[in-house]
Amino acid sequence: MGKIAKTAEVLAACWGLRRFRSKEVVGGEVSRVSAPEGSIDAVYLWRDARDPVWLSARAEALAALSVEARRACNEPDLRWLDVQRSGSQLELLRWSLRSLALHFKVLGRVYIVSDTVPPAWVRTDFPRLVWIPVKDLVREPCPSPSFSSQAIESFLYRIPGLSERFIYLNDDFFLSRDVDESVFFRGENIVVRTGRAVAPKGSPDPSESGDTSALRNSNRLLDRHFVAERRLTLKHRPYPLTRTLFSEAESRFEDAFRSTRSHPFRSVRTFALHSCLVPYMAIYEGRGCLSMPNLFRKDMIHWSNDLAGNERAFRRIASSCLGDYGFCLQGNGELEFSVEACAQFEELMRETYPEPSVFEWSAPSRDHVAHTA
Repeated sequence: MGKIAKTAEVLAACWGLRRFRSKEVVGGEVSRVSAPEGSIDAVYLWRDARDPVWLSARAEALAALSVEARRACNEPDLRWLDVQRSGSQLELLRWSLRSLALHFKVLGRVYIVSDTVPPAWVRTDFPRLVWIPVKDLVREPCPSPSFSSQAIESFLYRIPGLSERFIYLNDDFFLSRDVDESVFFRGENIVVRTGRAVAPKGSPDPSESGDTSALRNSNRLLDRHFVAERRLTLKHRPYPLTRTLFSEAESRFEDAFRSTRSHPFRSVRTFALHSCLVPYMAIYEGRGCLSMPNLFRKDMIHWSNDLAGNERAFRRIASSCLGDYGFCLQGNGELEFSVEACAQFEELMRETYPEPSVFEWSAPSRDHVAHTA
């Protein structure tokens, strides 16, 4: 499909979804409205893809798959491990936590769900940071160990002590300005920020990514339960969610949750729960506020070994005239970043987030984060 045809398809989807657009969320900019008092927790699902123990367990689980289970795997995701490993070189989690501590003014606790050991710089003794091993959270019928992030994500809302309203982040999400809860919530309703692509439909295929298969499955379920229409993908940013929404979704779409948890790797059986099914359920039921995409705003940085390109992309995204409340940084498919590219990334991050957060051992004595114990 050509660029013009893709743009036309996105505009058609925007037109169809316009009936759900919130009057308080216009063009991606959020007006400040009051919200219930109380802190909002943040959840990360994180792993160090270089961890030898995790790599050994993953290889053992992959080798043990039956022929049928192996055929159901999304092949690109099995090969994506090398790119994940290169991303670990950049210590994205450190900088994402710094941005969160600096800019999210109602941050409560941070929960990091992981199947690898914490980085040496993480303050695991800090009371507002909770490190949760994956094995302590997932339950049957989910295989253990599980190497499917989509399966593990289906259990996040069950974290003991998690606030009713929470945000879910990847380590490549960064806040670039001060935000309060109104960026993510309208009272108990979630703000659903759409991206600039139409979510795929049709039958899932092992030759495509797990994200694509999961979106296809979720779209089919939404068509069946609500209305058949084009839908936009969600913006790759912090996802606002509530425990109630996720719990009700599991009760209503029990088969989708069970299917997502049934395979130890990403597969054609999974559903995009936090990034499609649950947010669109909220929209259709009047418990979500839709924020339509700005088709002209760039908010994704693709990092590579091209130092000049990295500099241009970072300066453009970080500039006040083009910036939003945050941005995303992903690898550009490099299997390994050069020493120079890693040093450049650290220099730019230190320039943007110079002070260590309270979640680091080298944190200053003053607390950067509004604190609700």
